[in-house]
Amino acid sequence: MSLRQRLLGIFTARAHAALDAAEDPLASMELAYRSQLAAFEESRRGVAAVLASEKRLELEARAIGAGIGRATAAAVTAARAGDHLAARRAREREAFLTGQHERLRDDIADVRSRRRGLEELVERLGERVERLRTEKIALAARYVAARAGVRAGSSVMGRSPETAEIAQLAER
Repeated sequence: MSLRQRLLGIFTARAHAALDAAEDPLASMELAYRSQLAAFEESRRGVAAVLASEKRLELEARAIGAGIGRATAAAVTAARAGDHLAARRAREREAFLTGQHERLRDDIADVRSRRRGLEELVERLGERVERLRTEKIALAARYVAARAGVRAGSSVMGRSPETAEIAQLAER
């Protein structure tokens, strides 16, 4: 065996070992799983933020509803007292608040609808993450079994790295 062939054999063995380490399917699957898990957590935080916005809108709607009640009461009180200017201003305020309240109710319905859609997407993403986790566990088991099988088969056939190294040493 020439020096060139021996060096080529060493380089090839080291290159294969480096590629095997770089192509570790377990590491790739773990990276994909962590990426999906991070996306899932970010999506859940998004749903929580939308829900908080929805609740803020509902609080604002309640406050405006109370303002409508106060404006109505003020208009009735002013009309009974004969103050038509104050009653008209109170009715204008009531009409303005009623318009605001209706627009806010529409916004709440829109946000609620979007939140529900987002919750469905997050649920599907969660299922996908769970499926990926299960696949990751199964892949790890298959990979470990396959590597053990290859090592055992190589040892039985006399082609294990150690056997090859011993043969090369004996040849030298």
